Order: sequence, then C-alpha cells, then structure tokens
Amino acid sequence: MRATIQSLLKEDGILVIPTVADPPPKLNTKNKNVVNEFLDRNYALASIASMSGCCQVTIPLGKHGESPISLSFLAYYGGDKFLLDTILDVYASLQDQADIAASLAPVTDSNGIEPSEVMKEKGNAAYKGRQWNKAVSCYTEAIKLNGANATYFCNRAAAYLELGRFQQAEEDCTEAILIDKKNVKAYLRRGTARESLIRYKESAADFKHALVLEPQNKTAKIAEKRLRKLMKKIRTIQNKMVDYLRLLRCFSFTASRDWLFRQSFANAGLRSVTTNLSHTNSIASTTSMHCWIPKSPNRSKPNLLLVHGFGANAMWQYGEHLRSFTGRFNVYVPDLLFFGLSSTSEPNRTESFQAQCLSRLMEAHGVHTMNIVGISYGGFVGYSLAAQFPEKVEKLVLCCAGVCLEEKDMEDGLFKVPNLEEATEILIPQTPEKLKELIRFSFVKPIRGVPSFFLWDFIDVMCTEFVEEKRDLIKSILKDRRLSDLPRIRQKTLIIWGEEDQIFPLELGYRLKRYIGENAEMVVIKKAGHAVNLEKSKEFLKHLKSFLIDSL
Repeated sequence: MRATIQSLLKEDGILVIPTVADPPPKLNTKNKNVVNEFLDRNYALASIASMSGCCQVTIPLGKHGESPISLSFLAYYGGDKFLLDTILDVYASLQDQADIAASLAPVTDSNGIEPSEVMKEKGNAAYKGRQWNKAVSCYTEAIKLNGANATYFCNRAAAYLELGRFQQAEEDCTEAILIDKKNVKAYLRRGTARESLIRYKESAADFKHALVLEPQNKTAKIAEKRLRKLMKKIRTIQNKMVDYLRLLRCFSFTASRDWLFRQSFANAGLRSVTTNLSHTNSIASTTSMHCWIPKSPNRSKPNLLLVHGFGANAMWQYGEHLRSFTGRFNVYVPDLLFFGLSSTSEPNRTESFQAQCLSRLMEAHGVHTMNIVGISYGGFVGYSLAAQFPEKVEKLVLCCAGVCLEEKDMEDGLFKVPNLEEATEILIPQTPEKLKELIRFSFVKPIRGVPSFFLWDFIDVMCTEFVEEKRDLIKSILKDRRLSDLPRIRQKTLIIWGEEDQIFPLELGYRLKRYIGENAEMVVIKKAGHAVNLEKSKEFLKHLKSFLIDSL
C-alpha cells in the first residue's frame, strides 16, 4: 500500500480520497460492535497516512441521508504547510459544492407540497442568502421536475443576472414568456439582460411591454426612460461619426477601393452607362438602371450577365473574376434597383419586377440572349428572368441563392436569425456591430479585429442609401412564398453552394436541385460560407469557367 500511495503522489501534488468521518459512540455504550467498528475505521484512516509516510487532513462535509461523508487529503512527507495552505484555499468552495449537492438530493415531503415547489423554495432561500450558484442549481432541479412553470425560469433568470450570465438570463425569460405572456417580471428581467448585452432597442421594447401589462411599474418606467435617452445619445454620436466620415471622404478606404474597381472595369474594356426605362404611362414613374457594358461589343460572342446580391455594389462582388470572362463573352454587370446608381419610383419590390427591368435593360443594349450568373439575391432575380423570359436565357448559374425557400422556413427555425426584422438589420447593417454579424454569417473564417473606423466608413459609402427600399426587397422575398408557386425552369443550371452557408443553409441548395431536376447540377464547396465567391474565389471561378466556357 505504501508503494501504491507514493506512486500516486508527486512532490507538489495532493491525493484526495473519499472517507467516512463517523462521530464517536456515546460514552458507556454497551454495543461493543459499534465501538469496535469505530476504532477499526479510525485506525484504517490513520493507517493510510502512517503506512504511506504521508501527512493527512480529513474534512467532514456533512451527511448524505444518515451517513456522514468526508474527504481525506494526503500530501508528500514534509508537505504539512503546503497541505494546510491548500485546504484553507479550497475549504469554502468544497462546502458550497457540498451544500449544492445536498440541495439536489431526492426530495421527500410529507406535507403534500409538490417536489418542484420544495426546490423552488430552496432556490429562493439560497437567492436571499446571496448564494447565486446554489440558487441556479435548485431552480434547475425545479424545472426538471416541472418545466411548465414560468416562475421557475423567471427566478433562475434573476440568479443568472446576479452572476453576470446575461445570455442565459435572456433565454430563461423568453421561456417564461412563452409559458406566460403576462409575466411582468420576465419582461423586466429580459430587458435588464438585453441592456447588459448592449441590445438597447430590444431591451426598451421589453420594458415598454412591461408597462403595457403594468402601467405603474416604477422599474419599467425608469428603465424605459433611461434607454430612450441612451439611444438618442447613441444616434447623435452615430450621426456625428457619419458626418465626420463624409468630411474625410477623400481619405475613405471604401471610396478609394471603389475608385480602383472603376479603373479595373474600365481597363477590362467596359464603360459605365445609366439607362432610363419606361414601365407605365405615368409621367411621374421613372426607373433608371446603371450597368457596366462592353465599350465595343462583339456580336459573334455570347453574352454574360453578372447579377450581384446584397452588400457592396456589383463591382466589389465580381471585380476579381471579371477578366476571366471578358475575352470570351460580352460581359454586362448591372446595379439592381436601389443598389449603386439604379433606382425607381415604382412601388413594386419583387424579384419579378427586378427581372423585368433587367430584361428591358438588356434589350436597350441590343442583347436578346444571355447567360446569367446570380449571387444570393442576384440568383433570385436571375431565376425569375429565366422563368419569365425562357427564350432569352441560355444557361444559368445560381450561387447560394435560396430560391426554394418558403415563408414557413423562418417559423420552422431553418435560419440562424429568429425573425425577418433581425435578418434585415444584419443584411443592411447600419452599425459596426451589425456589419460584424454580417461578416460572421458570410464567412467560415471571418476577418477579425477590423477597426470600427473602417466599418463605419464602409457603412457610410455602401449602406446608407435606399435603406427602407432594400428592407422592402428582403420582405418581398419571403412574403407568402411557397415552393408550389415557384415556376420550374428548363435552362441548363449550375448550383454552387458554400457547405457552411449560414444565411441560406445548404438544405436550400439541395431542395433547389431536386426542384429543377435533371437540368441542374450542384457543386458544394467545402470550408466556405455564403460569400463563397470571395472566400473560395479560385474554386468558385474554376466551376464557373467549366460550366460557361468549356462547353462553348
């Protein structure tokens, strides 16, 4: 035994052994068996230390049922001070853990009280005693026993708030609200959690809702007023930052990058043209579309239309691939309505209308047949153009375009975001925080540590015009959308998808492949997200060239 114990111990280590520290038997007890058993146990415990040549400390930790429990700590010979110092450091924590373990023991109650209520009361007592972890453990046990009680979730959220675990507090409050939509405390605590998570808009909404349920609630009144002032101050700072960036536009990284793309497109043999289109007899209705078109189109070449998605303008999304196609195609790169220099006074926000505008734009430039590449939202428009004008579209490439999504997919939890409102705030970012979210959703390995100054600069140049119109475009995509209403296309189609796309999950790509049928082929690019054209540029380009050029 001595060799075994010493082989387990290191000079700077401690061996922990579960033991039993029985109280001594009463004086003059007549039960000799009890006395002998106590002496045998004490001897055995003492023998561990003496036989191994170690120093030993045994700490009682209370009782489990009627049986006392303890831990023995053994240290290497001569490590008395080290052992005692260690015991002093861990003793309080051991006692807390023992209390928590004891509180989670099976509950037996003879007064007819539900076991879950007993655990809740234990949690309340721990909370009042400022034992937050113990309170969380008790409320958790109560939830296990009865997960349909909003109070248990709400109380655990209060303990989480004290521990600074705001995300868990928010989740518990949301559960409580799902169970009881009139639970004022749940709204108040969720508002507090969201404020701590710097989600002021959602926090203010929670406090407002609490006031609807309980108009005289002082906590909600104070918090709602404080947040209103805070958000007003933030908007003022943001506006000043935007104004400052406008003054420094000549030093803008985004504007400079945009200028370089313009030079690149011009050097590739394209020119910038804005075309006025007419859709109605109304004089007040005006639509104009900007497009990069060939300076000298060769009518013997096929035509290629590159349609962009949300985010930066078309130059940013296709600039890296442009020269790979200008030698073999007449390349056209338009700005969709409300992007770049394109706009309309028409109220129609559907991808169908966007497709009709593109068709008229191509007709205006003498293009009657074309191949189309559509990235994300551009894929929606490209698909619609192929469906409405099948005689004009020869081949179609759809990149991470969730054309087959349905309105119910949002409710079914297919997407990372909980609702359409949150999706629009991310896809049309107005703050650095939302732009960072968009980057995280778009890339498997997003760039980190980008200074807020550059993010503000990008937002100012790319994201501040036609904000409401762009939001309407997103809402129009999902409104009443059903797969059964989607027309089937017959053109040869290539579907390209990032395996880890978090905006339009890969399932939508497979769904689209099944829906189009034998005329579609699908390529899944590994270790790529939604921005597969940027993140895996070379592989993306290889598949485009194989599909569009090799068959010419």
